[in-house]
Amino acid sequence: MAGSSDDTRADRVNKIIKEVYYDSGALGSIKRTLADAREKDPDLKIKESEVKTWKDQNIQRKINLRGFNSFIASSPQEEYQMDLFEMPVPRYKDARKMTAAERKAHQKKIDEARNARRRVKREPGEGVRRGVKPKTIVVDKPPKNAPKRYGLLLVDIFTKYVDVVPMLDNQAPTVIDSLKNSSANMWG
Repeated sequence: MAGSSDDTRADRVNKIIKEVYYDSGALGSIKRTLADAREKDPDLKIKESEVKTWKDQNIQRKINLRGFNSFIASSPQEEYQMDLFEMPVPRYKDARKMTAAERKAHQKKIDEARNARRRVKREPGEGVRRGVKPKTIVVDKPPKNAPKRYGLLLVDIFTKYVDVVPMLDNQAPTVIDSLKNSSANMWG
């Protein structure tokens, strides 16, 4: 028999399983750990349930149990969850109900919002040449009635307080501004 006489069977089994689990490279596999442990000491006749019990007691779970959160905040404003989302585009049926004038006005709003950040002011006498960047770039604010297609959602995971900031686009400067506004709303 391996080990000293004062060790109990459970202690010897746990010691062998620990050695096999960490030394043999079986990390994670119950069946492989069991096979290696039985090979190391066939006299003990280690059972699969003993390997499972040892693993439950000594190895931290990597996957959370269903219905349990991995982190629980202890106070408000400790942790937030954020999500950037896109609003659904009006369906074809909705667009078909529009008159031609309404469709044209709607498209004009969208185009103005897209182009508002791209307008370039050129100096007098400056021609448009390929590969030459303009000297002055003017960033206009989009019209207030421009459709806001994106949104930033911020949730305080302790209080479940939610703030949503509508956005024109999902570009970095817009997201940063929206995050600043949302955090001011959450903390204010």
